[in-house]
Amino acid sequence: VSQSRYYISQGAWNMPWAQNRFFIPVWLGMGNVCELLSELDDDKLEKIFQDRFVYSTFMLVLLSLEKVDLFLVKEYEDQLASPHLIEFGRALRAIFDQIYVLSRKFLKFYENDKYFRNFVEDAKYRSTYLVPLHLLQIEMIRRYRSRADNNEKVDEAFLESVILISMGLQNSG
Repeated sequence: VSQSRYYISQGAWNMPWAQNRFFIPVWLGMGNVCELLSELDDDKLEKIFQDRFVYSTFMLVLLSLEKVDLFLVKEYEDQLASPHLIEFGRALRAIFDQIYVLSRKFLKFYENDKYFRNFVEDAKYRSTYLVPLHLLQIEMIRRYRSRADNNEKVDEAFLESVILISMGLQNSG
């Protein structure tokens, strides 16, 4: 029972951060790692990134960073966040910016990785289709919060947006 609660709470924590394209659970802890790694010389970094676990783990983080869309993050915040959380959102975006800049140093290890290059191109392509879905989702959440009656069409549109955005953000398939 406690294990199932863990998975439910993880899903409840991760899902909104993926839906609003900020992916906080993925990158927030990487700031310290990026800082430590950026202090190393290129030879040491080369050795570290030869380890398959390091290479693949860091690639997943970089791929998640590529999916972040700060325009959409700000749009969700502006339209849906409580006013007392706006400063918190601004601080998170500033931390993200620092981590993003630090992470650029490690892209050289993925220059020849076909999967990585294809994913980045594919993510940019998919974004053109996902942005309108995100804006629709923001509107459905706004309508849901402000409604006095029970409108099934708003519920259905919101659930469809969740499913479609989730599908569009998958790494594969």
